[in-house]
Amino acid sequence: MSDRPTAAYLRAAALRLHRLVRLRAALASFRAALPADGGDAEDRRRLLTLWRPCQEGVDLLLEAFPATFPDAIRMHLLRHEVEGHLLDEAYSRAALVEAVGALEQVCEVLLVKVERSLREAVEGLDVPPGGGDLL
Repeated sequence: MSDRPTAAYLRAAALRLHRLVRLRAALASFRAALPADGGDAEDRRRLLTLWRPCQEGVDLLLEAFPATFPDAIRMHLLRHEVEGHLLDEAYSRAALVEAVGALEQVCEVLLVKVERSLREAVEGLDVPPGGGDLL
C-alpha cells in the first residue's frame, strides 16, 4: 500500500471512529433520560430534544459508510424505529429502550470493525516496535 492510500484510509477510519464515539455519547444521554414510567408531556419534549444529537450523530455516521453497508442499513432502520416510537402518542417505553439498545449494539459492532481495520492498516505500516508510541 502506498502512503497516499494509507493516509486516506487512516483518515477515513479516524473519522468513523470519531463519529461513533460522538453517537455513543448522545445515545447514552438519551437512554439516561428515559423516564421509568413513560413520562408526561414535559418528559416527551425533553426526549425529543435529547434525540436531536442522536439524529445528527446517525446522519454523520451514515455519511462515513457506504449506503449499502449492512450495518449502515440497520442503523438507518433503527433510527426510524426510534423516531416512530417517539412520535407515537402512546409510545411503549420498553420498545423504545429495545430500539435504542439495538442502535447501541450496531455502534459496538462498528467500533470493533473500525478498530480492527485501523489495527490492520497500522500493522501494514513500517513502524518500528515502540516507534509509534503516543506518549
